[in-house]
Amino acid sequence: MNKLPRRQPWTCAKCLRQIQIQKRTNANVATAVGTPDSSYYENAHVGTTRDFKADETLLRHVFNDQSAWRDFSMRAKSTSGLIGNRHLTEPRGFQRFAESSLQKCKELVERVLSASTLEQYKTLPRDLDRLSDLLCRVIDLSDFVRTIHPNQNVAAAASAAYSLMFQYMNELNTTTGLNKQLRKAWDIDELQSQWTREEKMVAVILMKDFSKSGIDLPDAHREEFVNTSNDIANVGTDFVNGMEYQKGHVRAYKSQLNGMDPRYLQAMSRFTQTDIPVYSTLGKHIMTSAHDSDIKKKLYTAERTASTSTINRLEQLLLKRAELAKLTGYDTYAQLNLTDKMSKTPEAVTKFLLSLSANNRGQLRAELDQLLAVKCTKDPAAVNVEAWEHTYLVHQLKLQTATKKAPKSRLLEAASNYFAVGHVIQGLSSLFQSLYGVRLVPREAKIGEVTGQTKHHQTPIIALVCDFPDNSGAAEPSTLSPTSVTTLFHEMGHAVHSILGQTSMQGISGTRCATDFAELPSVLMEYFATDPAVLKLFARDWRTGELIPDELVNAMLQEKQDRAEQTGGWDNQTQILMAILDQVYHGAGPVQGLAGNRYDSTAAFHDVWNNYSIVREPAGTAWQGFFGHLYGYGATYYSYLFDRAIARQVWRAVFRDGEKGAAIEREAGERFKQEVLRYGGGRDPWHCLEGLMGDGRGVLAEGGSQAMDLVGQWGVGAGSEGQM
Repeated sequence: MNKLPRRQPWTCAKCLRQIQIQKRTNANVATAVGTPDSSYYENAHVGTTRDFKADETLLRHVFNDQSAWRDFSMRAKSTSGLIGNRHLTEPRGFQRFAESSLQKCKELVERVLSASTLEQYKTLPRDLDRLSDLLCRVIDLSDFVRTIHPNQNVAAAASAAYSLMFQYMNELNTTTGLNKQLRKAWDIDELQSQWTREEKMVAVILMKDFSKSGIDLPDAHREEFVNTSNDIANVGTDFVNGMEYQKGHVRAYKSQLNGMDPRYLQAMSRFTQTDIPVYSTLGKHIMTSAHDSDIKKKLYTAERTASTSTINRLEQLLLKRAELAKLTGYDTYAQLNLTDKMSKTPEAVTKFLLSLSANNRGQLRAELDQLLAVKCTKDPAAVNVEAWEHTYLVHQLKLQTATKKAPKSRLLEAASNYFAVGHVIQGLSSLFQSLYGVRLVPREAKIGEVTGQTKHHQTPIIALVCDFPDNSGAAEPSTLSPTSVTTLFHEMGHAVHSILGQTSMQGISGTRCATDFAELPSVLMEYFATDPAVLKLFARDWRTGELIPDELVNAMLQEKQDRAEQTGGWDNQTQILMAILDQVYHGAGPVQGLAGNRYDSTAAFHDVWNNYSIVREPAGTAWQGFFGHLYGYGATYYSYLFDRAIARQVWRAVFRDGEKGAAIEREAGERFKQEVLRYGGGRDPWHCLEGLMGDGRGVLAEGGSQAMDLVGQWGVGAGSEGQM
């Protein structure tokens, strides 16, 4: 019920999958690049006449050179506490920070509960937003530090501060007076005309969140809501952490492994049969290379069949969510969870997904036709491609074209030399300078309030935790693959959303927007990561300083296109099917199952796959037991596909597919900043899109089912710039 701050510590879904948190996060690059002398530190600054070259050089070296990093960090070392917090000069400072914040929270709560005059009610949205801010300052910071800090004492102190404030927040979410006071203020017509647009939006958001947390329920039902919510948290955690296969091994005969790497066959030379661990390296090689269809089907089925206990936990999660929805007056959990999203209703989500599926069908058909042609070279009578054959046939298709692409492959092997970490960071800075007029400069952070002419806003504090290669002591730089460059651009898209936000209230700042809109800036950034004009801003060979050659840029783009043409439609269909299944699982089925405390998730899974997929799922599987996102997303798994479709259209309509240097045009960047980024969550996302790309008909501004259908028609493209 932790709804008062409205947003939990926000984390990109893709980040959680692709970034493995490590204790060491700084990349080190060889001294062969050269260490800047002290003049670079003196000349790199913000706020006066700027030496751009000095800034760029410093930025590269701070990330590229271990000695440069040590020199800079010693110069910039703060004496004011961790992240500029005066309390956090030692571990026990977390306790002081939490207690100080807690006291301020209690004073604000008392102020809200005692409000009685018009002037006091007028400040309620900002008072509650300030309350949320105080809570989040401790909870978000403590959660971050306890996760990544290398010192166990600091991490433990941060965890204790987190628990203290989280417990208090849960108490607030059962304090009915806060909601009653806000609603009373909302009903005063005179205040409506005095509140700013942001204040109105924050008030609406908070009232919705209070309602969704069961605050209006009678005492007995509210207690039931709390208990059910706790049950959902417990069973959901058990489901995600306890996933297991129904069968751990599949028996394979040596005769079934023809086509595999001879080294595997040689290792099995003494045996006629062996047990293959499910979802193992050996199993992956079999799915990729073994000619025999039967063994691939056995492995595919085993890999997509969860244990009975895993399925039972999932079904209890779905039933508990259905129970929660009924408690709060909603027909389904999807209805409950979508009320504050862009989609608003399950029907609108379904319309989007079906429209997207229709858009993707042509690409998928083309891919399957290619694979069927490959299959027919060995089985002329073949008429379709089976699900368990897909990985193998894609591999065979790649082998057929490998000879033609050998020169390109050799060229791509050297691509990472052009992506030293410091060069990539400098490239992001150059891109932001071109698009938005802001850039990245290494310097000590100065935490505080930024004052404008008419309002105040917080200086955003953003941390990207990365697992860059650690080349400590090596005579060469830490470099990134093109795929890792794209990932870093994606994460920086989230950062720039907060950097450029201009809201005066914390609850709608930066990424604190509708969850099905939060991925737009980050997914859009993936397009920039492979754009030729952007690459020319920074991609230089760390050894020679040579700018990335056109031949290599073209090879990278061709590889991306080849991958899209071979598996883009298949990957899109998989995501669409998962999103449809998410809607079904949080729809009417589990509600109907409440009477008998039984819901057949396996039957629903096969119904979705067999009704919406071109390639049918074999009988006997129960893959839904491995769909861990069902717990975290709950009827919103469509969001990433949704933002991919929007990002694709923004790239086409605003940045003109990067043609003639459009990816680095200030006019296009300003347009995106002014219509989207600066608002954070302070403007209806549909109105942002209307202002950015509307055609005058107002379809986007109205939102709803028709707008969702239109976004589905845009499609996500054959090439998946990112995958869930």
